[in-house]
Amino acid sequence: MRWHSGAVDSQTFKRAYAMVRAARITEVVQEDMTAHRGRKRTYTYEALFTVLQIAAIEGFGELLLSDSARVTSRLTASQKETLGIQHEWTYDLVEQAVTELANAMKERVDPRTGEVLGPRLSVGLADFMTSLASDLIPAQIAQSDTQAIDSTDYETHARRRSWKHLMKADIPEDSLPELDALEGDAPRNEPGWPRQGHDGRHQHTIDPDARDGYRAGKNRSRKQVFNGWDLHLSVDVPDIGGAARPGLIRGAALCPAGSYKAEGGLALIDAMEAADRKPTTILADRGYTYLNADSWARQVSARGIEQVLDLHESQRGTRPGPIPGTVYVDGGLFKDTLPVADRRLGGFGLGMSAQETAALCARYDQRKYHAFTPMGRPNYERGTQRYRDPVLSGTMICPNHPASMRLDDSRYPTTSCVEGEPCGCGTTVTLGPDDLLNLRQRVLYGTT
Repeated sequence: MRWHSGAVDSQTFKRAYAMVRAARITEVVQEDMTAHRGRKRTYTYEALFTVLQIAAIEGFGELLLSDSARVTSRLTASQKETLGIQHEWTYDLVEQAVTELANAMKERVDPRTGEVLGPRLSVGLADFMTSLASDLIPAQIAQSDTQAIDSTDYETHARRRSWKHLMKADIPEDSLPELDALEGDAPRNEPGWPRQGHDGRHQHTIDPDARDGYRAGKNRSRKQVFNGWDLHLSVDVPDIGGAARPGLIRGAALCPAGSYKAEGGLALIDAMEAADRKPTTILADRGYTYLNADSWARQVSARGIEQVLDLHESQRGTRPGPIPGTVYVDGGLFKDTLPVADRRLGGFGLGMSAQETAALCARYDQRKYHAFTPMGRPNYERGTQRYRDPVLSGTMICPNHPASMRLDDSRYPTTSCVEGEPCGCGTTVTLGPDDLLNLRQRVLYGTT
């Protein structure tokens, strides 16, 4: 946090104001939150968001409500006039406005009838965040069709009051396996803590929504438990063969830490689709792709999106293929002519040199001669994808297929088929949603 004195810089004000006006969500919130009866609100949400944005810019990304309240005392007369602010705001006013907005995104209960009513705001938190994060990006910087999605930890400011289950965060059973975060005994809980949150999980701070989650080990620090939220983000990455580009944020979603990763990831994708920003391909972190197929892979496919994934060690390996003469290796479909030595090549480590990485990629690239290749785009409605035998793709020689005999046998492998005898070469295979959909991808794992 940084203390600012003097008038709000003109460029900072113009920048914040332009960002808020560019966000389509500003008008939506103003419309949904405006009451048609009773006393008129003393501020507009355009003004509130601008003040918050100024505080965030001046705080270099750190936003505190106390800083936001001070901003209004530093606005010039013309800036106040632009925002329609007639008097300085107190901390209580800013806190009440933000709290009211947060409550408007939640379901309500009619105290008279007990009926559960929908949220007052017509958009959810993910839509709200996605709009604020991406609408300000100029149209000249087009969004890439390929997006990388991942979640990062965002810790609560509230003081921790209990340490129950600190040795292992209360994350879903089928999530990516994590090591225990701490060694030894956890500190003693304060009286009355932990509480049971509204979701049935342990609440360790006065923040009603913050939960325990894992923080990945970085800079030689161990993995550890933190209390707060998982912030899911989607950023631009180059399409295959495309030029490098800045990793601009195109979507954002927030969930309590330790929540099921699919919940936040799918909310992020849906928010991008609602904003006409749906990608065609996503590069998904293992926290998502490790989940069972019903929770993640089928949901992504049903939304008409392909994914590229880095397989966990337990996901790699060899499995029986769908038809005789085939085998799954690291999620890809191959003929069983693939040499046994090429079926378990290992993963890519963070400490590998460029030369070691290139050498391992070269070994993975040798697999392509035995691989079935996708035919056209997937059928997202049915969850199917057709694949062409490598003899039909022109990467393998079979004496029963004259066209393949024209290939250079010093470069392309030859099947053990006998000319004139029946063989399974030259076939096509259709894989359905139950055929390793959570491991399949258009590009073969490990290849360049």
